[in-house]
Amino acid sequence: MIDLGTLANGLSGYATAVNNDGIVVGYTSTIDNEELRAFKWSYATGMINLGTTTSGDSYAAGISQDGVIVGNSVTADGQGLQGFAWTPADGLINIDLSGLGTYTQIESISDGGRVFGFKYRLTGEGRATVWNANAGRGPKTAQATSKNSNGPGH
Repeated sequence: MIDLGTLANGLSGYATAVNNDGIVVGYTSTIDNEELRAFKWSYATGMINLGTTTSGDSYAAGISQDGVIVGNSVTADGQGLQGFAWTPADGLINIDLSGLGTYTQIESISDGGRVFGFKYRLTGEGRATVWNANAGRGPKTAQATSKNSNGPGH
């Protein structure tokens, strides 16, 4: 067992996903447990803070085999989540599905680059959503309940 540590002397950390290369993603508290931040960890780099797309907390939810990381940041108003993707080349990229709902929640990414999550409306109604991270296309709504390495329907 390997202790991955925390960012900035935080009190706790949580791993949420790992790819076949052993790269781990998750979230950790920062100093004095004030904030939660998404992280990427590998033997080579140790723990890297991925930041946030808003002024709120962030957490990483999934990682593809080619290293695309997806997760969520708490919205500035603290009432919901805003999905993101992270790549070494581009850093954090907002996955803005707000036209389809009030908030987004990203759950995972397939090795084929399909991002899976939910969109929520003010009415509390939620819908499963698929977004193509590699093409920047989407969103498409679906009744997805599981995935394989290529995504639903493959």
